[in-house]
Amino acid sequence: MMPESKSPWRQALLAAYLRRKYRQRFYAVRVGGFEGWQDWLASTAPYPLVLFGNHQTWWDGLLDFSLTREFGMDQRLMMEARNLAQFPFFQKCGVFGVNLESARDRGEGLLHAVRILNEGGSRRCLIIYPQGRLVPDWENVPLQPGLEAIFKRAPQATGLPVWRKIHHGKHELPEVEIQLGEPILPGTSPSLIDLEESLQKTRDALILRLNEVNVIAEYTLSRCSKSLRGET
Repeated sequence: MMPESKSPWRQALLAAYLRRKYRQRFYAVRVGGFEGWQDWLASTAPYPLVLFGNHQTWWDGLLDFSLTREFGMDQRLMMEARNLAQFPFFQKCGVFGVNLESARDRGEGLLHAVRILNEGGSRRCLIIYPQGRLVPDWENVPLQPGLEAIFKRAPQATGLPVWRKIHHGKHELPEVEIQLGEPILPGTSPSLIDLEESLQKTRDALILRLNEVNVIAEYTLSRCSKSLRGET
């Protein structure tokens, strides 16, 4: 396993880099979700938090880094070790690597994830992609059982399903849509089926939002020539 560390100046450097890259690559990065989600994330109620979702593109971890940083979370992200080895800078930004081909390494990674939730600070957040690999929108891949085990070993953690979609519309640049699903409350010990259903409901909510005639973003994380906060 490749353990993480956190360097404040490297995180600040990555955040500044991403603000510029978003404006170059996307027309907008929008976030929507259940009623009151912004106040909920800003409070202390959800923490420790397990943010889990689909893994469709290389951008997912960077988008989640920006979102969690925007709300002052102390995030840690699990990544496949061979991918992290190509981008060692991310280790200093709270990313730890697990060799998914090794049963021993998967076990160590699971225990490390549980320690993050059990021993972390007041706003600790674990980001995990339980499908285990990049999965296209049209492919239905079951979640790995490690996610269920994390909730059993860290029953005080809240679960937050997230679905992301990058799509082209009426603008030259693609748009990013992020949907936050209904939280899974602490102590509920969700099964793998429960977790899969919550993620699918989040996907359906995002599709419904995109199919509305007049889509109004609840929260804009980034937009060309606009600040991170303010425009909705």
